[in-house]
Amino acid sequence: YNEYEEQNNTLPSYLSLISAKENYIFSFETSKRFNSFDDMVQKMPEAKIEVPNQRLWDMPLYYSSTTSGASFEKKYAFYYQPPERVARFDTIQNLSYVTGVGPVNIVPYAFIRETIYSRNRWESGAFGRQTVGAGSSFYSQFHKIYDYDTDFAGLDINDLRHIVVPRVVYFFQEQPSVDKDILYQMDYVDSLAKENGFRLSLENKLQTKRHYADDPKSMKRVDLLRFIASTDYVFRMKKKSFEMEEPGKFENVNFDLELDPYDWLFIQAMMSVTPKNQALDTASLEFSLRPGNRFRMDLGYRYEKSDEYNTRNQLTFDTSLILSPQWRLGLYERWDMHESRIEEQQLSITRDLHCWEVSLIYDLKGKNPMKDEFTLWCAFRIKAFPDLQIGLDRSYEKRPPGAMRQENVYTPPIPSTPQQGSSI
Repeated sequence: YNEYEEQNNTLPSYLSLISAKENYIFSFETSKRFNSFDDMVQKMPEAKIEVPNQRLWDMPLYYSSTTSGASFEKKYAFYYQPPERVARFDTIQNLSYVTGVGPVNIVPYAFIRETIYSRNRWESGAFGRQTVGAGSSFYSQFHKIYDYDTDFAGLDINDLRHIVVPRVVYFFQEQPSVDKDILYQMDYVDSLAKENGFRLSLENKLQTKRHYADDPKSMKRVDLLRFIASTDYVFRMKKKSFEMEEPGKFENVNFDLELDPYDWLFIQAMMSVTPKNQALDTASLEFSLRPGNRFRMDLGYRYEKSDEYNTRNQLTFDTSLILSPQWRLGLYERWDMHESRIEEQQLSITRDLHCWEVSLIYDLKGKNPMKDEFTLWCAFRIKAFPDLQIGLDRSYEKRPPGAMRQENVYTPPIPSTPQQGSSI
């Protein structure tokens, strides 16, 4: 529900089965369109096996792969265009090597990708598409410990450690042997094209040690502050030449800040800036307060600029109160600052049924319950899986499971075993 309201796009209805083992992850997914007014890609079905980074013998060499087979059917709203059907087999094989020079860890990698299609846009008949790529990750970690203790304002700081992690990733992907324009576009795999660029990031972290509330003699490590600045620099080079085909450019510069001054307070801020005109693209700020086990409150602000003339400037308020072991009450409000009006209100009441929770939710788009659009629904949750949220809470920064962006470019995960001699 959150994704539908915030992204204003069609969300799939799907069934996913996942089996995670030590050396591989197998998944099976099928999806189907239920609303004829939606454009949707159906998977009928898709099977995938992923091999996470595996160390080869006793060498600092790592192997990983992802292989999938699927039958796709893309249906258009109200059948204004005939459905598109294609079967696809895709596999990517990756090798990475962990080494280092002094405090700098270096992880060069290379991959090969093979995709087989049952047809293209114009004719039937199986054909293959190949592409290769390579790159390297350069990163290091430096830290300094400050002998500083204070309990000012109840912060409970016992020593401070400042950690700095600069990271540079160079990525390159050769132009696939088949142009994307003749392929049915089912997901990001079909839109792969030549990529060349750098991913730059700088992470700062401030840590301390705090006493456990229930055991003052023991201490835990806490991240007081975490700040990451990152961006991508992409460019195109002429074939078989080191000359630029077109000038390079920086993608959006992203800033992420997390503050954890108290056990009951968490602050998160995010901002994205377009380098071309130094314009703010998106920004958000959220305060999460948990002063006790019976009460929580989230205060948020969000700014989003979709184009030159349309922006969203909103304040949010989200709170929950446990009335008794069986009953919980929730309230959500969203205020549009441009139009100075209430944009959405939500009231929920939840009953604990031992193994289940059942919630009755009333959502009003506006402030007039007699005239404005409203929705009333009932939701059931299994208490044994608290992380599997349905996504009914209307806080901006909350996302249901699976709401992750697919990357077009393969970049290797950093193996957990650092090179000897580094500062990690």
